[in-house]
Amino acid sequence: MHGRVAVVLGVVVLTGALLIAGANPASTAVPPLMTVQGKLTSAVGTPPAAGPKTFTFKIYDAPVGGTELWPGGPGETQVVNTDAAGLWTAQLGSVAALTDPVFSATERWLEITVDDGVNPPETLSRTKLNTNPYTYRASTVDGASGGTITSKVSIGPGHTNTGTDAFVAGANNTVSGEATAVSGGTGNTASGRKAVVSGGQNNTASGDNSLVCGGTANEASAVEAIVGGGSGNVATGVGSVINGGAGNAASGLLATIGGGFYNRARGQYAVVGGGGGDASSDSNTASGDWSTVGGGRQNVADDIIATVSGGRQNTASGQGATVGGGVGNVITGNYSTIPGGYDNAASGSNSFAGGLHARANHDGCFVWADAIAPQFPSSTGNEFSVRCRGGARFVSAIDGLGNPTAGVQLASGGGSWSSISDRNAKENIEPVDGAALLAKLASIPVAMWNYKSQPTEVRHIGPMAQDFYNAFGVGEDDKHITTIDADGVAFAAIQALHAKTQEIDELRALIAELQKRLEAMTAQAK
Repeated sequence: MHGRVAVVLGVVVLTGALLIAGANPASTAVPPLMTVQGKLTSAVGTPPAAGPKTFTFKIYDAPVGGTELWPGGPGETQVVNTDAAGLWTAQLGSVAALTDPVFSATERWLEITVDDGVNPPETLSRTKLNTNPYTYRASTVDGASGGTITSKVSIGPGHTNTGTDAFVAGANNTVSGEATAVSGGTGNTASGRKAVVSGGQNNTASGDNSLVCGGTANEASAVEAIVGGGSGNVATGVGSVINGGAGNAASGLLATIGGGFYNRARGQYAVVGGGGGDASSDSNTASGDWSTVGGGRQNVADDIIATVSGGRQNTASGQGATVGGGVGNVITGNYSTIPGGYDNAASGSNSFAGGLHARANHDGCFVWADAIAPQFPSSTGNEFSVRCRGGARFVSAIDGLGNPTAGVQLASGGGSWSSISDRNAKENIEPVDGAALLAKLASIPVAMWNYKSQPTEVRHIGPMAQDFYNAFGVGEDDKHITTIDADGVAFAAIQALHAKTQEIDELRALIAELQKRLEAMTAQAK
């Protein structure tokens, strides 16, 4: 068999192991083998004897010398039958698996060594491997895996892919940015650098590092902007996020819209949680920096750190203003609060308005209005104003059933406070020595004076709390005089005075009787 030559008639190489994973590997599976065929002839042109022969296969990266790429070591050895004409066929990869790196470059050379068992083994000249029908399927990546993408990939019909290291799948999508991707859907566009559209329809990611996860007609046009889904949402602020919903727009730096309809986050770091309406006029708007609208409808937070938690048609226009909810409430004062209710307004700074038609028109005032019209306005700054036409109560103690045992109340339509003075709420009851109390009362200085907190012309009359406490030892401390104690002292003093008045009346009656007797005796003596 010396001097024989081998002519490689054809090579069919499996490329399935070289491809990126495709749509359905099972449906178009490519066999993991490479078929090689050839014809053995002797030096005089006649074929060797037919029958089994030992073939050893190796693949190199050069026609002579070079590096053995497959399979390594002694090579892949197979027993191959030749026919009477010297023709043979072998399946490479039957013994040592073919791997993707073997075909990572454009030129590969097959080396064959033949041993017929009679003559010394002979290594034939290397044969260059060429393409085969399966390799033309690489552009569709059916059932493919492995490999390295160094430029761009397009999967599906109608795509425009002009990006660098870009990827596009689906149908009729457009990719033009560097390292951008459209993973699926139709009519989507990724033009920003490292921008991604995951799917959906007619979505656009034009900002660098921007992302549209899906939905319809959404747009992330700013750097690092994100639209999670929904329809017609637009994230134009740097780093802004819209999670979903419809018709929402986040234009502020790092602004966020959680969802809902036609909401607007225009301020830096502004947040709209959701809500909104079915038209742009019904949207919630957070236009102040760090402002928040939690939800509801037609609410506006348009100053720094302003908040509207919910409700409808509420406005927080003051810096740091807060509207908890309700309908038609408006704050224009800084750091003011309206917890809810209807048609309340706080125009003073650091003020509070609640209930119905309350008006906190001055700084630092508290205004609470009951559920009866008309408006109830504050009258001066730093004022506590409550309209409660049903009366008011302050309860300072209760029993085990929750019944009030101490406190005061203002009756509906009344003009003064009344304290709880129920006998059942009292204990350690002792009689009072009216005469002794009257004597102590006579020793207490009573003066006219004014509070240091009031103008000097606003005068008051009464004892000092220290003198009152030292004289009677009642009350919580020596800095206050409770009205119930002052009234009690007055009652006891009046009773003591009444007793003295009775004594005086008795003496007067006795004097009158004696006077009459004296007059009668005088008349008889004459």
